[in-house]
Amino acid sequence: MKDPKKYSILIIDDDVTSISFLKDIINSDYNVSVVKSGEAGVELAHKMLPDLILLDICMEGMDGYETLNMLKVSDLTKDIPVIFITAYKDEKDINQILNSEATDYINKPFTNNLVLSKIKRVI
Repeated sequence: MKDPKKYSILIIDDDVTSISFLKDIINSDYNVSVVKSGEAGVELAHKMLPDLILLDICMEGMDGYETLNMLKVSDLTKDIPVIFITAYKDEKDINQILNSEATDYINKPFTNNLVLSKIKRVI
């Protein structure tokens, strides 16, 4: 198995609180990069080709669904697993997430164990 520190994770989120919590949880185990918009996330994903992307759904400008679509139509990034980070909890929103090309999702507020277990399951 690959050393976790060799795995790279890209966080795409415009909420500084979520970014801070996620970085605190995963920074010691993975190489973490952060951008605060979908456009910047797509651009950086093409350059760094991360092992995993943690993607917020609700962002200013290009939302998480649009960002995911941009990632999945590119030959460079289409196979990178994406875990949505979301505060959405109602059935309609969860069904939309499950019917997207995202690998999984994590509800806010999240716990350390949940985040780490979902990441380990994916990569």
